[in-house]
Amino acid sequence: MSSKPSRSTFRDRLKDMVDSLRQQIESGQLEPDAYLPAIPQLSKQYQLSVNSVQKGLEQLVQDGLVERIPRVGIRVRAFPGGQQPVTLSVGYYPSMATDMDLPALIGQFEVNHPHIQVRLIPLQFYDYLEVATYYLENNIVDVIAMNYINFGQLAEKLAPIGSYLLPLRPAKGIYDYLTPPFTYEGELYVQPVIFSPVVMAYNKRHLAELDWTAPPREWTWNRFMELLDRLEQGDSGKLGFYFYPVTDNRWPVFMLQSGLTFGELDPRHREEQTARLMDSIQSCYDLVHRQRLFSLLLSEHDIHVERLFAEQKISVIMTTYFNLNKLRGTSVEFDLAPLPYVNAPKTLLLSIGFAINRHTPNPEAAELFIRHLTSEATQRYMRTRTYSIPALRQAAEQQEDGQQGNDQQGDEQQDNEQQENEAGGAGIYRPDNYRLFKELEPSYSLLTDLHMSQEQKSRLQSILASYLMGIETRESTEKRVGEFLELLGG
Repeated sequence: MSSKPSRSTFRDRLKDMVDSLRQQIESGQLEPDAYLPAIPQLSKQYQLSVNSVQKGLEQLVQDGLVERIPRVGIRVRAFPGGQQPVTLSVGYYPSMATDMDLPALIGQFEVNHPHIQVRLIPLQFYDYLEVATYYLENNIVDVIAMNYINFGQLAEKLAPIGSYLLPLRPAKGIYDYLTPPFTYEGELYVQPVIFSPVVMAYNKRHLAELDWTAPPREWTWNRFMELLDRLEQGDSGKLGFYFYPVTDNRWPVFMLQSGLTFGELDPRHREEQTARLMDSIQSCYDLVHRQRLFSLLLSEHDIHVERLFAEQKISVIMTTYFNLNKLRGTSVEFDLAPLPYVNAPKTLLLSIGFAINRHTPNPEAAELFIRHLTSEATQRYMRTRTYSIPALRQAAEQQEDGQQGNDQQGDEQQDNEQQENEAGGAGIYRPDNYRLFKELEPSYSLLTDLHMSQEQKSRLQSILASYLMGIETRESTEKRVGEFLELLGG
């Protein structure tokens, strides 16, 4: 049997050499203007050929960490102000590329901090918990994005979460209601950056054809379905309404609208509670079964609902400010409206932020990055270039400052609008009712307001799904709901 080392062994040794030298440079162990060990010495130390060592050193040259000095050697580069180069690994949801124009924000950050290079590592929603845990435990990311649902799951799985994430100081001016969902035992672990309630978006032309200027501010799902009856009259080829009910950002809305306080269920009122929850399940069922057979096959994972909305094949969609970014550059004229409700006017509040790995070797760079994302300039940039709502109140409400009636405030509004135009914001279609999120604040609810464990939520979702698919009748579903509430209420 041959004892010749495998190619993977060579690659591993080469990676070890490059990673070791990089760490020594970034930590300051190898100081600016110091020379690396000679190539023959590195060759012997890492059991690599001279050519392999040269290849690894060239990678460090391309990364800007070292420079070749002809006939002398390879020297560690000096950086302005004595700052050592840092590569900051940031785990992110791919949707953030459009939700907050993340590549542009990183470009601005790297210009302001030339010694820091940001490396993006994608995270997917469907396996976030497992991947994020692995990345944190193995120190693959310095900074990681997470929504408050994922944070709650991680806090439950990785308790105490403080062993994995660094506590943060809340950024000044952030909406007060955004920080509690990211707080655990009195410490903030995720800095909110953007947020959105779940809302309705509607095609203005389609409703105008029915002599509707705008939906009412408060309306029930039953009244909404009367509108759908009119929208879907005849054979227009368009669908009145669509939403994908199975995600954690949709079906819980109906449960929250039941009006039940799930953490305080009185067993003496079980019959009434069952009826209220069945009202919510029935509303969801009625809406789904209006969507016609083909639409039941659609999924947020294989086709964008917003794309069909942009093509004016759907009149009304349940969506978020995040997903509205998929409409940028389209010609559809739309506006926003509150969600109809079952028994209580509630909507789901969604928020996304960034956390710092407690074991990062670059905590200062990580803090700089998060401060950049929550700075007023960055938050205003997101406000003008995207539909996502900035977490910073002053940025989110920037055009409201000029609507108070005096000349000075009017001038400030003109300045804000000029800045928005210069930043490119004028190129984005703005729905008239963009600031609906302010009106909806009293109706904001969190998934945690269900007061259910992940197992309990999964069980309720299974009850709903079985009814939607026709596996269970209304009567059998009502029985299962009663049994579920018995277990939930104790």
